[in-house]
Amino acid sequence: MPVLAIFKAEGDPDDLLARYDRTLSAASASSPVRPEVHVCARTDSGIVIVDVWASREDLLRGVVDNDEFQARWSDAGWPEEVVDVYEIHNQGWPAM
Repeated sequence: MPVLAIFKAEGDPDDLLARYDRTLSAASASSPVRPEVHVCARTDSGIVIVDVWASREDLLRGVVDNDEFQARWSDAGWPEEVVDVYEIHNQGWPAM
């Protein structure tokens, strides 16, 4: 079942976006799977990353339990994140 993963990082948005831009390419290269959708946005107090994964297992294998991915984020000085994961009931609007 597909899942929606929301990662929230608090801190200076400009600093966090710069770390994200420097780190994402190398970190994602270590992932054996990729999200179906990936969005990063500035918030008033940091940034939020929203992913849609084909399954919870893909999310775990690709990011959460991927030691190399996590090491790259850690090496970049990434702060602790709040992570929420939800099973997706529907994706997309009905066709007209």
